[in-house]
Amino acid sequence: VPRKGPVLRDQIAIVTGSNCGVGKLTALELGRRGCTVILGCRDPEKGKATEMELNSMLKTEGSNYGGHFVYMRLDLNSIAGVDKFCQEFLKRYGRLDILINNA
Repeated sequence: VPRKGPVLRDQIAIVTGSNCGVGKLTALELGRRGCTVILGCRDPEKGKATEMELNSMLKTEGSNYGGHFVYMRLDLNSIAGVDKFCQEFLKRYGRLDILINNA
């Protein structure tokens, strides 16, 4: 349950660098508020592990706002990698409501 602030049900957010630290905590809070949170991370192993961990945390907390987490590979060191991420993201979701540039 969100501690303070708006419910963000049905919003789509991207959080870069969200597999640890501030990015991970930011992603978790957005998920608690109901966002579909795209975990934009370079390392697939860490990104998928974070996706599973955060989804499990929301389930355990009993959040009823409908938030969840989806890992998508995003390598900001490569223009081609960024382009591939953007194309895949737009194909899947079609819009972006919130962008947190943490990486």
